[in-house]
Amino acid sequence: MNNEIIKISQQLIKFKTETGNFKEISSCFDFISCLLGDTGNYKSKTIKKNSHQSMVISKNKEPDIFLVGHIDVVPALDKMYEPKVKRGRIYGRGACDMKCSIAAMLLAFREIIKNNTAASIGIILTSDEEVGGFSGVSHILSLGYKSKIAIIPDGGPNFSIVEKEKGVLHLMLYAKGKSAHASRNWLGENAIDILCDSLLSIRHLFPRDNHNNWERSINIGRIQGGDAVNTVPARAFANIDIRLTESDNADMIINMIRAAAGDKVVVKVDINEPTTNISREHPEVIRLQNIYQRKTGKFMGFERSHGTTDSRHFYKRGINSLIFMPDAGGHHSNNEWVDIESLNLYYEILLDYIYDYHYHFNKE
Repeated sequence: MNNEIIKISQQLIKFKTETGNFKEISSCFDFISCLLGDTGNYKSKTIKKNSHQSMVISKNKEPDIFLVGHIDVVPALDKMYEPKVKRGRIYGRGACDMKCSIAAMLLAFREIIKNNTAASIGIILTSDEEVGGFSGVSHILSLGYKSKIAIIPDGGPNFSIVEKEKGVLHLMLYAKGKSAHASRNWLGENAIDILCDSLLSIRHLFPRDNHNNWERSINIGRIQGGDAVNTVPARAFANIDIRLTESDNADMIINMIRAAAGDKVVVKVDINEPTTNISREHPEVIRLQNIYQRKTGKFMGFERSHGTTDSRHFYKRGINSLIFMPDAGGHHSNNEWVDIESLNLYYEILLDYIYDYHYHFNKE
């Protein structure tokens, strides 16, 4: 049992790195820098965009492997930043998503660069994944950083490989009406009514009850409108989140939504991100499965993710990601945890994978 992983995990959880809490995020990065110490030829660089801080450590911009993580977390009660260890688990905000996995990654990275200075490996840590990763991973890759494979512990719990992730559309709908006094509502045009009618029409384009089915889905996340209860609202807004499978065409879906929304509603695309996939026959998938089987005697299976991760930023640039993580659960909840034994196994799998990759690369 690597007790240092537990210690580092707890220390990382204590930082209240909610997205946008730049002071805590900066302090957390300082802690990580101290933990890694002198990285020798692996140069550490701080990158900022829109105040979001990231860290990249590598010999050059094109290592074979990038370990990728995010230190930002969603908001939580203060007690969630007081990590607890009980019944073989670590509890706290970020235990699952994804500070404990980062602890394992950092220790594996430190071990690799200490004992194998020729290893072609780098690490990317960002602080904006929970809000899309556009100022973090996306920006870093736009600066010319790239790898042959990325390893991201942001899905695939209990050592399953994420073979597919859904794409995501975020749309804003704007309805314009005409204001009037509520007592003479016939003199106005209610923008909320217009918007609600449009949303109902749009809703019919999607399955009503998904129940974990691999099909497109919609969530009406926010509706705003009106200034006073006794006034016919002249404006109304809605934000919707749509998840798409590889069978869906995003542009076609957008056109269908605009048609369903009607002439009185403007539809604006805020985010349009692709689905991702990695072949089960990909050489690095097979390498990872073989290492896991040698280590545990078990088969490393696959899963499809309804969510999306920073892997899509790599995918758009032709780079595949190995997305898998230890046994963990309760992400974004008040009962977030990771299994300690599984976390140690994750650390060992990372080491074995990187050493195996480097051995075969040099052999070839």
